Amino acid sequence: MRIGVLTTSYPRESGDPAGHFVAGFSHWLKDHVGDVEVIAASDRWPIFYRGGAPSALSSPIRWPQAAAFSAQLFAAAKKRAAEWDAIVSHWLVPCGVVGASLARGRDHLMIAHGSDVRILSRLPGGTRLMRGLGDRGDLVFVADALRPAGVRSRVQRMGIPRENESLSVSTSRSPNSSLRVLFLGRLSHEKGLDLAISALPAGVELIVAGEGPERAALERRANNSVVRAAIHFRGEIRGAEKMRELAHADLLIVPSREDGAPTVIAEAQAIGLPVLATRVGGIPECLTASDRSCEPNIESLRGALEAARDQRQSGGENRPTSDLLGWETIGPKLWAGRQARTQCARLNVVRV
Repeated sequence: MRIGVLTTSYPRESGDPAGHFVAGFSHWLKDHVGDVEVIAASDRWPIFYRGGAPSALSSPIRWPQAAAFSAQLFAAAKKRAAEWDAIVSHWLVPCGVVGASLARGRDHLMIAHGSDVRILSRLPGGTRLMRGLGDRGDLVFVADALRPAGVRSRVQRMGIPRENESLSVSTSRSPNSSLRVLFLGRLSHEKGLDLAISALPAGVELIVAGEGPERAALERRANNSVVRAAIHFRGEIRGAEKMRELAHADLLIVPSREDGAPTVIAEAQAIGLPVLATRVGGIPECLTASDRSCEPNIESLRGALEAARDQRQSGGENRPTSDLLGWETIGPKLWAGRQARTQCARLNVVRV
């Protein structure tokens, strides 16, 4: 069995968060199904690695670059498609469209992650395109809230990075210390960190781990906050440093204005770290009874943070438990009973 994987982003080195769920599924396919060949964007396409495609494509100036990458992706995939028995496409544009044009009877699994759905939903004919893709292959959305009406599809969350599966939360912090809240993600408008900064009450410490186009503006907002001493920008963190921040936090905050099904929520749940997240996109589907949710505004976030702080200081906050959302569990659900591996397999990444 030979599988071609089409994707815009893919980790460029160990610990790179770009497309880590693509790498996770690709390694599962290699271990359980067959040879895997990944075709991904290289660093010469910054729209996929520096702030994300949705932010980059908000400016028409970047559209020719996206079109040029799409053409190169198609050319590279076309050269290799004859050797593939199946195609997996991450993000519907451009990868799902390219994969559908090359499938020609091959099994085609398309995964919509959220940003691609938001872009298509705002474009004329975008929903019609998604409906057509659903009719031509196995279309998977990471959250039910992302599925447009009438589109043939199913729902499956992504798995967590393998290094998270052995992580556990530290219990050494005093319940009378400040509530240590962690934001882990891209510093962009849709992620809503500005709301969390403005909402931060006394007795709460905010650790900001990430980079993005809004960092300078967010740091200015933090400096003007009455609790500015409790806000700490760490920059992008990876590997062991990321694991330490997750393990030593009291709460993960996901204050998004819009989102799909952020894998950072699954990473927190897998180690028993409580989550506070806004009720937008597919996020409510990801939360458990142990997590908290609120509206994406300052007042609602402040109230939820105060409640989490007060409950922890009273000793009423218990660490939740959650089944690990590892790829050994998620992989078979995504692959959905297709052919299993019969020989040792390889994984090859081609950058275009």
